[in-house]
Amino acid sequence: MADGTQRVRVEEADWSSLLPVLRIFRTFRMAIHPQKLFTALLLIIGLYISGRVLDAIWGQPVYPEEIETYASRPVDEFESWIDSHREGTKGQLYRLVAGLAPEGVSAHELVQEPDAFRRAIELIHADYASRRDRLKQREAEMKSDLGDQYDRLSAERRARLEAVRSIQPRGIFDSALRYQTDCFERLVGGAISLNLGFTEAMRGLPHDSSSVAGSLRDMLLTLPGWLLHSHRMFLAVFCLLGLALIALLGGALARMAALHASRDIRLGMVAAVQFAAGRWLWFVLAPLVPILVILALSAILFLFGLLLFGIPYLHTVLSVVGGLLFIIALLLGMVIALVSVGLVMGAGLLYPAIAVEGSDCFDANSRAFSYVTGRPWQLLFYGLVALVYGAVTYLFVGVIIFLAIWASRSCIGAGVAAADAVFHQGQDAATRFDAILKPPQIGRLTYEIDWPELRLPGKIAAVLTQAWVYLFVGLLAAYAMSFIFCAQTSIYLLLRRSADGTDFDDIHFPAPGSEDDADDDAPPKPAPSPAPEKVAGQASPAPADGGNSSLPAS
Repeated sequence: MADGTQRVRVEEADWSSLLPVLRIFRTFRMAIHPQKLFTALLLIIGLYISGRVLDAIWGQPVYPEEIETYASRPVDEFESWIDSHREGTKGQLYRLVAGLAPEGVSAHELVQEPDAFRRAIELIHADYASRRDRLKQREAEMKSDLGDQYDRLSAERRARLEAVRSIQPRGIFDSALRYQTDCFERLVGGAISLNLGFTEAMRGLPHDSSSVAGSLRDMLLTLPGWLLHSHRMFLAVFCLLGLALIALLGGALARMAALHASRDIRLGMVAAVQFAAGRWLWFVLAPLVPILVILALSAILFLFGLLLFGIPYLHTVLSVVGGLLFIIALLLGMVIALVSVGLVMGAGLLYPAIAVEGSDCFDANSRAFSYVTGRPWQLLFYGLVALVYGAVTYLFVGVIIFLAIWASRSCIGAGVAAADAVFHQGQDAATRFDAILKPPQIGRLTYEIDWPELRLPGKIAAVLTQAWVYLFVGLLAAYAMSFIFCAQTSIYLLLRRSADGTDFDDIHFPAPGSEDDADDDAPPKPAPSPAPEKVAGQASPAPADGGNSSLPAS
């Protein structure tokens, strides 16, 4: 060995300190924690129920493919498409229900009714039940198996129902949820395949809907733009309800993630909700503050144009003043642009800032904006890592849930088939079980109950089974929600350490006795050391200063 060289042996390396980005890869274990999953599931259920209630109030005014049409056509062409599609849908429904209308009611009158699609589905079910009963009677008279005719009859009914549902209008929330879910799945696929698509987006080229940039554009621009154009009141009401729920349960998720990421403390849901309830107003106002700033500055620019360039007979004079003062308009526009960019890039840091620092909405916006402007490339890098990692883990959780439903359904289905063979029921039991629970499909875990195949006990069993299956499927959405909050909290801690030099474990705890104090929300307190026992006849220890005490002698 050459002189002067030394061999270094590394026993253990703290890779999270050497490479802080590795902290993001702890997010899966954080997000899968039962307390966080349950909190996120409650949030998902609350948002879903709110949307369904609003759909019941607003009705079903949205046609299939309406949002996609809005994204691909100018506004005037979109309005023309709505009008033509409305008339074309009535014609298609007329052809589907021709010959099924009851006596005294023509098909033309039926399609003009407000609940025409519901009536059409009922007529299809009634026609199927009638034809099936006649087929059973014929089978009993002939004493032969007519299973092929049953299959053809069932296939005809499914084709009719599918044709009706393909043109049936849906609720606003239902349509938005379907579109958002499709965008999210495309986002996951684009992240896993590293199909980013940001180059096309920056150059203004037509975006690839399967890329990350295309999916984000559809989620963040197309869907809100369609709601703002066609359903403003629905959007306002749902946003208020959703923000109230997210401020409470989302704030609790952020607090749980903050303690888990910083000090490895598993905070209970009750304590986390208590913390979020104590700062509920700040969680509500945090995303609204930059929006209000943008609206206020936009109103000033609106008045600027109205007064200086829009008043008749005076604009010839005032427009000169407007030209001189146009630099003010440009500066206000610059502020709007900066606040908008800060909101888009830093929105995910607002809740973690309140959860970690225990501060108000103004401090949260100040921190988020400073980290966006001071560490933009770190923020983008951490966000990209979290996106790819989250997409992989989301697919993993989705496969586990699919396999769980598939295994349960397959094993129970085998038991039903065995019962058919033992008790010689033909295929009645298997048909009933297929109507209760359809086989799951990868990428589509939801299903429709086949009501005409079931009697009242079977319908009750189908409703209960579907409720449990959908609750299980909801865990996938709950994991996605939990991962988002955990990942954003980890990113916030990384940016805070990089920008401010603050340690990861430096986190706010409520003062003892305060309103938002909770027993499991505080770090464990060290036990007081026991006082030394005093033995009779033993002298007290001398003071540390050699016996010179400032206390007066007794």
